[in-house]
Amino acid sequence: MKTAIKIIGGIFLALMVVGNLAKTIAKTSYENSIEAQVKRANSDCPIPVANGVGQVSSIKLENEFLTYYIDYKPGFANINALKSNPDATRDMFYLSFVALQAQGSYVKKMMSELLKKNIGVCIVISDSRGSRFQSDLTPAYISEMNHRITINPSEALHEALKLKIQIESSGFPIQADEGMIITGMSLEDNNIIVIAELDENIYDINLLKYASDDFGNTLLDEANNGDTELGALLDLCKISHTELTYRMIGSKSRNYCDINISSNIIRQNRVVPPQVNIH
Repeated sequence: MKTAIKIIGGIFLALMVVGNLAKTIAKTSYENSIEAQVKRANSDCPIPVANGVGQVSSIKLENEFLTYYIDYKPGFANINALKSNPDATRDMFYLSFVALQAQGSYVKKMMSELLKKNIGVCIVISDSRGSRFQSDLTPAYISEMNHRITINPSEALHEALKLKIQIESSGFPIQADEGMIITGMSLEDNNIIVIAELDENIYDINLLKYASDDFGNTLLDEANNGDTELGALLDLCKISHTELTYRMIGSKSRNYCDINISSNIIRQNRVVPPQVNIH
């Protein structure tokens, strides 16, 4: 069971990074030149993100793009899913920038200044195994999205989360543990639902129903005691005001048990990550 939780916990790390990137990028608006601020920001690298399993290794102004290089430890970023969904991933990054406008007008101002200088934003994600994904938000793309997208920051965060789930869902089904297959994931209202099919020769759905509250508390304890992957997932639930539900479905009976951690419980037990700063 623990293996399944770890796999799902790692899925949302990229969106956490996006929040950190947008806050860092926005600082360029307050310097005399973008070049000076990029040089200053790069001197702060590496910048840990996603509870320490990733880092912004460098920030550069190159080829008319403000480029962020993000490195992950092996197995913590689903780069193949990003490669399979490049357009959705780019839209997810853009929406994440819009979501950060809830913290002030500087993100919008930053985008405006980049467009005036005909500078785009490039995000490069890689891991130590050599996998690499690059997403270019060109000035033309940013300008088009600015005119086409008319949603508030809260709605933007919700839409970015939907895209992230859509991107990751392309990798299902996955064998998460003995007798357990993760078959899907969805966002229903403000509830992230992870769907797992259980071999009923190994798992008793009725017993899981009785133990669901204890299991939810165990997840919180594991996250607060250093499980970085699960912690990243719960942190995302906190900043997006969503709850988390694991829906366990019996392979034969099709009976199911929902293991739920409410948004209120998550918000009471997790501290907003300092790199994200969304409340």
